[in-house]
Amino acid sequence: APLIKANDVWNAGYNGSGVKVCVLDTGINASHPAFQGAVIASQDFTGEGTTLDYIGHGTHVAGIVASRNLTYKGIAPNSSILNARVCTTGGCASSWMMSAMDWCVNQGAQVLSISIGGTYNPNDGSDALSAYSDTIVDQGKTVVIAAGNSGPNSNTIACPACAHKVVAIGATYKQSYSGW
Repeated sequence: APLIKANDVWNAGYNGSGVKVCVLDTGINASHPAFQGAVIASQDFTGEGTTLDYIGHGTHVAGIVASRNLTYKGIAPNSSILNARVCTTGGCASSWMMSAMDWCVNQGAQVLSISIGGTYNPNDGSDALSAYSDTIVDQGKTVVIAAGNSGPNSNTIACPACAHKVVAIGATYKQSYSGW
């Protein structure tokens, strides 16, 4: 939060209040104390019958968004979280992702957060999941997707972050911003 100057945004009165963020990931440990009251709905799309996070990734992502812990506060701590479990230890099927995106929209999500990276070929936005992500944006939703883990070279943004209308999110390094 300090690196991206979240305090400035919070001080301006923006804290996620009234915003529903749908986290499409490995599930969320909704009983974690940092999420008290944050997770308002959960749905499993993997067929495993649980929305619990046995991997930890989805819980981590949801914490970045909406943790209400005072020491490790999320960027939008007053937002509401929709938990769409779309990944297992075996992966994240595109059909699960697309079904979950529809569920998120039907639940009233304004933001869909997808922290997965798929293939790099083709990475031109023509694959089915990237194209579907663009249709969700066309419905007035903000879709943020992890760029992948292979940057910073060219052609390293993975599908579905290579979609034409989504916001692709990459990492940053503190030493890159030493002048702040």
